[in-house]
Amino acid sequence: MKKEFLVDVSQLETRVATLEDDHLVELMIEPAGSRQIVGNIYKGIVSEVIPGLQAAFIDIGSQRNAFLHASDLVTDVHDIGAFLDEDYDNLQDRRGGRGRKRDAPPIEKQLNKGQDILVQITKEPIGKKGPRATANITLAGRFLVLMPYADHVGVSRKISSRSERDRLRKLVKGLRSGDSGFIIRTVGQGASKREIRQEMSYLTRLTRDIVRRARKSPAPSLAYDDLGMVFSIIRDVLTEEVDALIINERSLYKRVKEFARRVAPGLSTRIEFYQGRYPLFEAYDIEQDVERISHRRVWLPNGGHLVIEQTEALISVDVNTGKFVGKKNLENTVYQTNLEAATEIARQLRLRDLGGIIIIDFIDMEVHRHRDNVVKELKKALSADRSKTRVRKISDLGLVEMTRKRVRKSLTKRMTTRCPCCEGSGLVLAETPFLNKVESLLRKELCSAGNERIQLICNPHSLQIIQNSQQPLLDELSKEFDREIILQTEQLIPFDDVKLRRIPNQTKSKSRSQRRRRRR
Repeated sequence: MKKEFLVDVSQLETRVATLEDDHLVELMIEPAGSRQIVGNIYKGIVSEVIPGLQAAFIDIGSQRNAFLHASDLVTDVHDIGAFLDEDYDNLQDRRGGRGRKRDAPPIEKQLNKGQDILVQITKEPIGKKGPRATANITLAGRFLVLMPYADHVGVSRKISSRSERDRLRKLVKGLRSGDSGFIIRTVGQGASKREIRQEMSYLTRLTRDIVRRARKSPAPSLAYDDLGMVFSIIRDVLTEEVDALIINERSLYKRVKEFARRVAPGLSTRIEFYQGRYPLFEAYDIEQDVERISHRRVWLPNGGHLVIEQTEALISVDVNTGKFVGKKNLENTVYQTNLEAATEIARQLRLRDLGGIIIIDFIDMEVHRHRDNVVKELKKALSADRSKTRVRKISDLGLVEMTRKRVRKSLTKRMTTRCPCCEGSGLVLAETPFLNKVESLLRKELCSAGNERIQLICNPHSLQIIQNSQQPLLDELSKEFDREIILQTEQLIPFDDVKLRRIPNQTKSKSRSQRRRRRR
């Protein structure tokens, strides 16, 4: 499979697109002057402990406090002196244990308001929620992940070869000197003993540097700034399977090229500088795919389509045959549509970065073998996803329940904003209910107004509807209440809303004052 990364840099943002066989499957966006904070390590201050939630809020120096659940505490991690001790080699002995506490005391007995704590961000702020943090800190390299609070060696599940898994596990166990744990990443497959040793040494030195920096710095402060979006791609996913990484900005290209020479020297030649006249995404014909990310409806190659809805609680995906009528019988038509839908759903989840609970409503299939094959196809397509997923079998109602790890806002949420007209519902009042609403509001205002004229302000589109359908009614109301009704437009008012404003009637006010003078 052909695999390419496109890095499009502009003044406003940096976009990284992942192409597989020339199809856009993933898109990452980083606004200019803004860095993702997932992976960053902070020396924070416990600002609040909430026993009812078994959680604490940590001041990390950002706009929102980080959320730390009791399950993300480790043995003695709240004792900043233990982790920040300069004698890092004795850390395992000083903390009195390893890993998370299974029978840990309540969080209010582990943390106190105002104390220092070292935490790592695991989830970006989403909506009104602040970032999620953990005290179970890990440090990622290219081949390994170091775990200061663990004492085991793990191997990525994506390394399928049993002999290679055994070789890597044995190699790391033989090289590690302390009690820290390691996980061998997928990129570590085939790594030599020298490469593993060098990375273990680098991660250990990095940990000591973080400890010293945190020890000297006042809280709250940043103790470790993880790699930016483009550089993390070099570290995490630039492998032999990647054909090219193409960058359209020269200074970034030079920095990335130099970084690749250090961490993946054999692959640095695959990093290219784009010099074409057309915009990078246009040259690779994917700009239209980017624009369609926010669309509800996604068409399948055979004429069927998906409808993707994102709510607060979950994401629903509905599969429809659409224009596809098949060739043989209904069951085969449905089966073929569901197979195509399974592949496209996996792609859309990656592309839109949708996470949390996902419910897929496949078209009902009578044959059990067809049901099993559709789920297998979905799992196969999801195997390329870097985010962790779990998929259940098709239920009797034809629904598939699955989860996908959510780390940040979905791409749709980041690329779009709430519509000022429909307030995000996607719906506005139909013509008849809208006109009834206008009449009701006008009558209420006319009844309570004095001698003032009434100004009705609405959207230009709505004004046209009112004038075409309700002009006789406006004339009748004006005559009935002896008030002038003035129509005015304002672009920013939603289609199904109006504003009413009272305007003093200066002519009548003068006549009243004149009558008062005559009486005197």
